[in-house]
Amino acid sequence: MKIGILGCGGKVGKQLIKALYYKDPTALGGCLESSDSSLLGQDIGNILNIGPLGLNVTNNTKEVFSSCDVLIDFTNATAAIENIQLAAKYKKPIVVGTTGFNDGQERIIKNLSKQIAIVKSSNMSLGVNILFNLVECAAKILNKELYDVEIIEKHHKNKKDAPSGTALTLGTLVAKARKEDLKNIIHSPRKGITGGREPNKIAFHVIRGGDLVGEHSVLFIGEGETLELKHTAINRDIFVNGAIKAAKWIVGKPSGFYSFGEIINQLNQE
Repeated sequence: MKIGILGCGGKVGKQLIKALYYKDPTALGGCLESSDSSLLGQDIGNILNIGPLGLNVTNNTKEVFSSCDVLIDFTNATAAIENIQLAAKYKKPIVVGTTGFNDGQERIIKNLSKQIAIVKSSNMSLGVNILFNLVECAAKILNKELYDVEIIEKHHKNKKDAPSGTALTLGTLVAKARKEDLKNIIHSPRKGITGGREPNKIAFHVIRGGDLVGEHSVLFIGEGETLELKHTAINRDIFVNGAIKAAKWIVGKPSGFYSFGEIINQLNQE
């Protein structure tokens, strides 16, 4: 099996390549970057200080997509849409860890999943996917009239989208459990004299700084008590290992839209 890394020069992309090198170096099939990347033409092993691997960073999509059995995308929303369209063209499954898609882009991805197998998740950590389940369960039990929900997320200073995809997934799960649409109950940013808190709203708080990998907290705040469900990522290995597991799992699967949570559940049943 050959795995192509799309966005190989990014933080997660580099970690993916290192993980494949140490675990299964023969699985690394291609390293794609944008046409304006300063890494083009360089051996990816030299870039990562692990020695030459005989595999150069390229912007040749045909070369990468045709030579790989599955692709992993950690780029940006615009580039990811192009990559998923290319995956459909070459009939290759793809794992998408990119976030920040708008509604129109989400619809494009869903439509393309009719042609190829797509794994898409805002977070590919086992712990975060357990957090998803716990938050949904808590939201179903805790009365929305009695418990206010606040979501806090922290990431490194270079993260471009806010709130994070994981935070939005958490908010969506709370809203769904309360039979609401998240778009209708997002609390606008607080500033100045805001008055009291509106009931049944979900507020997001975004923190950016340093090299924070990722931290997500969901607070259910009632009278006299607060329940906080929290996940902290210490390093990016959790996302990398999850993405590689998803890539190996999806090869040979029928066309469709798969979440990482579904993969975890199926693997646990095998």
